[in-house]
Amino acid sequence: MPVTCLTSSNDRLISFDFTSEDWNDLKANYVALGLHMKCCGAPAIPKTSKLGTQFFSHKTDACGVGKESIEHIRCKELIVKGGRAAGWQANPEEPGKDASQNAWIADVLCVKNTEKIAFEVQLASQTFPEYKRRTERYDNSGVSCLWLIRKVRRHPIAEQMILDRINSRNRKDVFDHHPDREDMPVFQVDVTDLDNIFVFFPWHHGKGPFQISLDDFTRGVLSGKMSFIDGRWCWDA
Repeated sequence: MPVTCLTSSNDRLISFDFTSEDWNDLKANYVALGLHMKCCGAPAIPKTSKLGTQFFSHKTDACGVGKESIEHIRCKELIVKGGRAAGWQANPEEPGKDASQNAWIADVLCVKNTEKIAFEVQLASQTFPEYKRRTERYDNSGVSCLWLIRKVRRHPIAEQMILDRINSRNRKDVFDHHPDREDMPVFQVDVTDLDNIFVFFPWHHGKGPFQISLDDFTRGVLSGKMSFIDGRWCWDA
C-alpha cells in the first residue's frame, strides 16, 4: 500500500497528510490531477482500506511492488511525524541510488543539510545477510540507516547479530532486545496497538530497557539524543 504519488506537475502527495474530508475530495476528483505512482509512473488511485487507512493504489498490478501491512504504513506515518517535529525533511518511500547505481527505496528518508538518515521498518522476515547488504548499500550512498524490527521475545535477527559481532564482550547486556552495533543500529518495535506503537530502547542513563513512542523515538534520534558510548546505544532524555 504506497502512501505517496505524484501529480501531473510532479508535486508529491502523501496520503496521511490529508484529513478524512480532504481525502474524500481527492478520491472524487483525482482523475483531473493526473496522479501517477513514483515507482513506475502508472496511474494512481487514492483509496481507503476497510480499517480506514488512506493509500494510493496502482491502476494495474503490472508494477509488482509488494503490498505493505497497515502496521507498516502506520510506522511510516509516525516516523514522518517525528522527523518533521525534529526539524528535518522527512519523505516516505524515497528512492535513491548508491555509487554503483544500485537502486533503493527508503521507507522514510530524513534529510537535514547534508545529513541523511533512512528509517527502515522490517516487520516481515528477512535474512541477516540481506540486512547487511541493504545497510551497506545505504552506506555506499552516503546515507545512515536505522532498522526497526517486529518485537518478539527472542528475535532470530538479534540472535544472529550477537554471533556476528566482532566485539562480543557485552553479549549478556542484550536483555532479549537488539545487540549493540554501531554499524547497524537495530531496534525492536511493538506494533500490537496501532494507536500506541513504541520502540524498546535498551539503555537509558545506564539502566534499561525502557520503551518510547515511535514518533518520539524518531524525533529524539534526529535531535541527537541517541549516542554510541562504550559499546552501547544510549539515550539521553
